[in-house]
Order: sequence, then C-alpha cells, then structure tokens
Amino acid sequence: MVITELQWALMGAGGVAIVAVWGYNVWQDRQHRKVAERLFKGEQSDVLLHTAPPDANEFDVPDTRSAPDSASVKTAEFVPDADQRNQRNQRLEPTLSRSEDVPETETEEALPQITDELSAACTVEVASDEPLPPTSSEPIATTSHLVVIDNDVSPADPFADCVVRFSAPEPVPAAAVWAAQSAWRSGIAKPLLWLGCNPGDAVWHEVNETTTERYREWVAALQIADRRGALSDSEINLFCAGLEQMGGRLGISITLPDRADTLQRAASLDAFCAGVDVEFGISVVEATGGSFAGTKLRGVCEAAGLVLGVDGCFHSLNDNGAEEFRITNIGSERFVADNIKSLATHGVTLTIDVPRVADGAAAFTRLINTAQQLARGLGGVVVDTQRVPLADAMAAGIRGKIVELQQQMKAADIPPGSTRAFKLFS
Repeated sequence: MVITELQWALMGAGGVAIVAVWGYNVWQDRQHRKVAERLFKGEQSDVLLHTAPPDANEFDVPDTRSAPDSASVKTAEFVPDADQRNQRNQRLEPTLSRSEDVPETETEEALPQITDELSAACTVEVASDEPLPPTSSEPIATTSHLVVIDNDVSPADPFADCVVRFSAPEPVPAAAVWAAQSAWRSGIAKPLLWLGCNPGDAVWHEVNETTTERYREWVAALQIADRRGALSDSEINLFCAGLEQMGGRLGISITLPDRADTLQRAASLDAFCAGVDVEFGISVVEATGGSFAGTKLRGVCEAAGLVLGVDGCFHSLNDNGAEEFRITNIGSERFVADNIKSLATHGVTLTIDVPRVADGAAAFTRLINTAQQLARGLGGVVVDTQRVPLADAMAAGIRGKIVELQQQMKAADIPPGSTRAFKLFS
C-alpha cells in the first residue's frame, strides 16, 4: 500500500500531539511538586530522622507480636489469643518518593499568591470524649477515650481511628498537603486517611496523590488497630511529629492527640478484636484417599453457585456481593482457570471469616450445605481439620460459637460484616 502525503502529514500531526500532551503532563506534575516545595520549605529536621523526646518511653506499649509468614485458618477447636491476632492477612501501605527539584521561579510564576493565602493562623476543633463500649461478657480494661468531633467525617471513624481535625483561613492545595505528609507517611504501617471539605460541602472528600482541589477544613484519620496489631508508640510519635511540622510550615495551630490515651485505646481495642478474630474451616476430601479432578471440582463448585476469584479461591457471595465463605485447595496450588483442567487435588477447605460476615449463623449453614453438596458430587467426605468425619454435634458447636462471637462484636458496637468490621479485621 502506498502512503500518500496526506497520510504522512496526519501521522506527523498525531505524533506532535502525543509529545505535546506528554510534555504538558510532565510540566503539570512539576508544578504540583513545586507548590509543595514553595509552601513547606524550611529548616525543620526531617521527621523520619526525628529523635523521640527523652520521656517518649512513657507511651511505650509492649509489642509481643511477630510478623506472620503466611495466612492461617482457625479450626473449630481454636481458642483465640491476643498474640495471634496479627498472624493473618498482612496489609502493606504504599510509600511515595520525592521527585526531582525544579527551579523555584516556576512556582513563583504559577502560584504567586500561595504565601498570602496561608499567612493567618487557624484552630483545631476537637470535642469531648466518651469511653470505648464494653463487650457483652466483660468490660474492656481501658482508661482511654474516643475522640469525637462535632459532625460526621465519614469515611473516617472516630471509633477505629485517631481523628485530628484542623482548619485554615483560606483553602489549602490538596497537592501541597499530600506532598508534605508523604515525607513521613512511609514510616507508619497503619492506614492513614486524609479528608478535605469547604464551607457548604455536603460530604468530606478523600484526598490522594491525584487530588487537585483546595480545602479549608481538613481531617487526618490514623487507624489504631487492624489484624497486624495495635498502633505502635513509634507510629503515633511519627504521626504527631509530622502534624506538628506540617502545622508549623503552614503557619497554623494543630492540636495533637494525647499519645498515651491513643495508645491505650489502641491496645484495648486490639485486645478485644483478638478475642473475636476467628476463622472456622472444614474440609471435603476424597473418600478413599484419592484425588479430585480439577474439571469435575470446578463443575460441582459452579453448580453450587460458587464463583472462582482472581485470588485462586472459589467464593460464596450473598445477595449484596459480600463473601460468606471461600473454598481453597488443600494443596499449595491455587485454582486458576488456565490450569484447573490439569489440576488434581486431595481435597478442599471451606472457611468462614467470622468478623467479616454479617450473619454468621446463616452463612455457616450454607457452608455446611455446600460442603455436603460437594461431597456428594465429588465422591468425598466432610471432615474437620483432624480429618475426622464432621459430626452434627461438632457443626452445631461451631455455629453456636459463631453466634456468641458475633453477639460480642455487636455489643461492642462493631457489627459483623460492617464497614467498621472490615476496617478492623483487615
């Protein structure tokens, strides 16, 4: 095919347009970075290298937990222990790196009024405290308090987060705040949420690295507990030091949380969560000790209404799309659409994650029914983790324990399967 001059011209114009868009994006990225440098330049020391004050040990909370190697499944005989809470489902927070410097004159030309907008001081709004609710069996031993603010700041949760709110006299660029916190954020393993809004806004807006808006009202919400354990002394110190440095560079006053109270509240909440953080699992194995063919297993699972996920597990979902239980391979190989045809397995395990299921008793009933359906379809038998056939009494005992654990969660204002439960048990 002969390419005409018109076609050559169109291809050349397209190439120029692509280069122009790329160049504009690079320029815009540098502008945002320089906004941060302009706003927060100073002689303060790097928070990541900040040395804790001599009396920092008064906030120490012993950390007896060790990082897990892999996820584990609790059996019907499992008795939860606070030291085992962080042995599942590790979640790693992303870190950000600084980009190369650009000439200061670029920022001066782009945003000449930034320093004027941040010249006045502002105050923080923190209202009265209230105690952490007890469980149905016995109170959580704690002298700590929840930070409660005067209006809804969803998705921040004053129950599960250390919430700090501050305001500025004029809107502050979200890119500047994000760049400032990224200098010390990587030193904190717990999730940290930033929210912003302006007078008249009906909702708080989540702020991330792509946010370009400006906000007068700000919220920093640091989660105090998850399956890795409670917020640590070093994390709360870094959080407070970072906020203090940010306030100084912005020229505003940020009232910091009481670190001792925050650590005590985190330890108490984590101890309660450890007591109800249980997974129950049963298995279906080949009756004669043989194996199941992958193609037959997939057919039976799909006939039972299960969905193969990208994580290599089959999932039972409720009407809202939330997981009720999952099915994993007893062997090390995951269930993947491309290789399940050639896969052979000695059995599967059906697992229910108690805190993350809204109606645990109903979900467990469906789990048992599904296990029996799989056993009939595959020629297998339903067993417990000791490979003993599952008796009705054992199944009833597991169901009763699930109900008991979920009642404790509800009494502690952590509804099973709720957003708060997913936050704490992740």
